Amino acid sequence: MERGLHCTYYVISKYLMHYDIKLKEEHLFHLIGGYELSFKNLDNRINFRGNNFNLGLLKELNLEFKIKNFDIFNLFIDYAKQRLEFEPFLMLFTDSFYLPYDKTNYHRNSGSHLIMLELIDEKKGIAVVSDFRYQNRIISLQELETASINCSLGKGVNLLDIEIHKKMTEIEYISFVKKAILDNLITYDDTKCDYLTNNFKIAFLDFVSSLTDPLIYKLELEAAAKSIHHPNGPISTRKLMLRSLNNSGLDDDYVYLSLQWFKLSKTFLKHSKFKNEDFEDLFKAYSQLIKNEFNVINKVKKYLIKEVP
Repeated sequence: MERGLHCTYYVISKYLMHYDIKLKEEHLFHLIGGYELSFKNLDNRINFRGNNFNLGLLKELNLEFKIKNFDIFNLFIDYAKQRLEFEPFLMLFTDSFYLPYDKTNYHRNSGSHLIMLELIDEKKGIAVVSDFRYQNRIISLQELETASINCSLGKGVNLLDIEIHKKMTEIEYISFVKKAILDNLITYDDTKCDYLTNNFKIAFLDFVSSLTDPLIYKLELEAAAKSIHHPNGPISTRKLMLRSLNNSGLDDDYVYLSLQWFKLSKTFLKHSKFKNEDFEDLFKAYSQLIKNEFNVINKVKKYLIKEVP
C-alpha cells in the first residue's frame, strides 16, 4: 500500500474502498470536517491546526460512524477474530506512544491513532496491523492491548465501525466533496482573517510571558513548531487541499503555502534556543502567511463557485 498523510483519512478510505466506495484521503479530509486555520488549542497553548473533525457530516452521504467499545480485551479479541473471517481489517483506535513499530512516536509522542487490525493469531500471541506509514507490522497481543486501552478516546478498547445505508455514484460523491469545501471556506471571510492576524501577537506574547522556566519555554516553542508538521497541522492538510483541487491551477499556491509554514516552524525553533522580547520576524512571517492563506482561499472559492451547482 502507498504511504498516506493522515491515519484517520487513510484507514477509512481503505475500508470504504473494500465496499467499492471510492473516496480518497483528500475527499474524506473535507467530508469529516475539512480545512481549518487556528493557532490555539483548548489549553491556550500555541498549537497550529490545519483540519477539523466532524464525523457526523458523513450522514448526509448515507454513511454512519459508530464506535464499538469493549471493557475486556479478551472479549474484543473473540469479537475481532469472528469479524476478520469476513472482513479484510478492522479499524482500531490506539495510542501511537505504545506502538513499537512506529519509529517516530514510540515512547516519544502520545496521541490517538487509527490503525488497521488485519490478523490475530492467539497461539503465537501476535497481531498484524497497518497504518498510513507502516504496512503489515507484527505486534504482540500484549502490546496491542496496551496501545488500545491507553488511547485517549475512552476507556477500554474502541473500534470504529461504518454503516453504509446507501451507496452513491462516484460523481455524486465528488460533487458532495466540492460542495463541502465551498461551504467550509465561505466561513473564512475578512473578519476571520483580521482575527487570526491581530490576535496571534497578543496570544503569543501572553503565552510566552507565562513561561518563566527556560526549559519549559524551549519545549513549548518546539511543540508549537512540531504542531505545524503534525498530520493535523497545516503542512499535511495543505497537501490534501492540493490533491483535492488538482485541476484548479492552484498547485503552485499550495506548494508555496507549505513552504511558508515550514519556514515558520524554523523560526519557532530559532526562538526556542534563547528567550528574548523581540519576535518581530515571527510576527511578520505569520502575518504574511495568513494573508497568503486567505488569498488562496479566495481563489478556491472563485474556482468552486463555477464547479458547484
